[in-house]
Amino acid sequence: SLLVAARPGEYPTDKDPIDKKPKPKPAPFCGTCNPISGKNHCDITTSCINTGKRFHCACRAGFKASKDNYDIYKQFRLPFKNFEFLVFTPEYTECDILCDDNTKPANELCQEVPLYKHCEHKPRFSCSSLTREVGSYVLGYSDLFFPTILNTLLALFVCNGELVGTAG
Repeated sequence: SLLVAARPGEYPTDKDPIDKKPKPKPAPFCGTCNPISGKNHCDITTSCINTGKRFHCACRAGFKASKDNYDIYKQFRLPFKNFEFLVFTPEYTECDILCDDNTKPANELCQEVPLYKHCEHKPRFSCSSLTREVGSYVLGYSDLFFPTILNTLLALFVCNGELVGTAG
């Protein structure tokens, strides 16, 4: 019979894990914004838009924030149906660099910036005591598309860039 003994602390190592499967990396933090006019800090070259559950600063179509396409602290793309071409940035981030081939159709723009399917946001503060933000121009649409309801107030409950409820 053959007996093999490993020296203490030598096996297994991080370089040679037992299961040989790579450990999943944590989801990257993707910056969010507050959609309330005057309360978001998106750069003037971006707009704070709703991507379903969260709000992010979106670059204009065909633009990105950095030549370093993989710097998620500067820019990222999300699987936001029909808007995968948009590049998103954290607040206070300028977005004025043309994407590599800005002559492509919209659905093919900015493909050099990675698409993050699992993207977390880093809370800036606790959401345990939510406050109600009220305003007639919350999303900027009432004056453009609904002139008959200009005096109607729309209330959004937003915490750390995440839509947590509506009323109105």
